[in-house]
Amino acid sequence: MRFVACWKTSFFGVVAGLFLGSFIGWLTISSLGMLLGPGDPGPALAMGLLITFTALWVGTIPALLYGPLAYALLLYYERANVLSVIASGALPAAILFVAEPIWPALDGLAMWVLAYGVPVSLATHLVVRFGRI
Repeated sequence: MRFVACWKTSFFGVVAGLFLGSFIGWLTISSLGMLLGPGDPGPALAMGLLITFTALWVGTIPALLYGPLAYALLLYYERANVLSVIASGALPAAILFVAEPIWPALDGLAMWVLAYGVPVSLATHLVVRFGRI
């Protein structure tokens, strides 16, 4: 497969993975909120939706800049498997973990990037591997 074809495939996979990963994140956050909170599920669902839309809004541009290229390289060199996809989703968080002590304004951002990047990269992998892109 040529690299341009890999990039096109991975770009559309990342776009689909952003929404699928966000939906999985919303379900996870809402479920945890309902398990840990009081009996009314409304606040947990609303908080999960707020966090998901914020993560989607903040994470879309970095994901579209970094994700298609990283996944296209994995596809081109035939290294796209679950472990390499998890590593590519966690790489920006690892960079932020290193930068947090140097730049205190980034405090806590790496955990959010990790919690958002890995599900999106796994969703991208699922869409590309089992979808018809």
